Amino acid sequence: MSSNVGLTDDTASPTQVAVPGRTRRWRGDGWINVRDLGGLPVRGGRRTDFGIVIRCGAGTLPAPPVATYLAVHRGPVNLLDLRENEEIRAPADDIGIHPNITVHRCGLGDPPEPRGRPDIRDPAYFAAIYEQMTPAALLAVGRILRLLAEDSAPVVVSCRLGKDRTGLVSMVLLALAGVPNGWIVRDFRLSARSFLAEDRWVAEYAAARNEAAAAVLRRCVLPPSVASRTLPGIRALLAVPDRWPDVLGVGPDIVSRGLARLIAAQGRV
Repeated sequence: MSSNVGLTDDTASPTQVAVPGRTRRWRGDGWINVRDLGGLPVRGGRRTDFGIVIRCGAGTLPAPPVATYLAVHRGPVNLLDLRENEEIRAPADDIGIHPNITVHRCGLGDPPEPRGRPDIRDPAYFAAIYEQMTPAALLAVGRILRLLAEDSAPVVVSCRLGKDRTGLVSMVLLALAGVPNGWIVRDFRLSARSFLAEDRWVAEYAAARNEAAAAVLRRCVLPPSVASRTLPGIRALLAVPDRWPDVLGVGPDIVSRGLARLIAAQGRV
């Protein structure tokens, strides 16, 4: 397989999802901000593998549609749901969660507003929010690593929009895997591009919340500097393996085994 595979920001059709490795961004009906964390460079000349961890938004559905798609077409799926219980609503037709999906609840609630910045939502504001959420995100990553180490199923990580909570958890996981900051920032930036490309979804979401579309975009389209400001603190917390049992909730053995699943074997990319 070419070393360039997976480094595009193109959008995949649902037929491509069944065969990961063609592109990082996936698109399907009702899917929110979906992409594969495969194809990113890791120190030592390797890359993260495709079809192992997929990040997305779930809206208020019990499970994101991409998880259901994978469950139907590829088999068992582990869903790490970062939403609080009150964010989840049953669909009108009361469709349950597919039996191939195992749900792992790991709610990351919104932290308190940063002091002294009630109305200013600039990059520093979001970086302060992310800093407060980082300890919980580290523990969520520990749960992902345990799932990867102990189960062969892919892991879908989701929150409501797949932007803040999922974005922060993805930053921690990729930093731990050894992905350079520039590529982590690039992955974070794709959320903004995803929402900018979905005019209909933004309009429907704004209408449901009785908001202007511009107001929704101001919250959803975050500059890459938010990730750049957040990553140094993440890397500092991950720098000492002896502290992983405390900050991640798992030890070096689980980390090593989990990352062995996430990072492609030599010669596979």
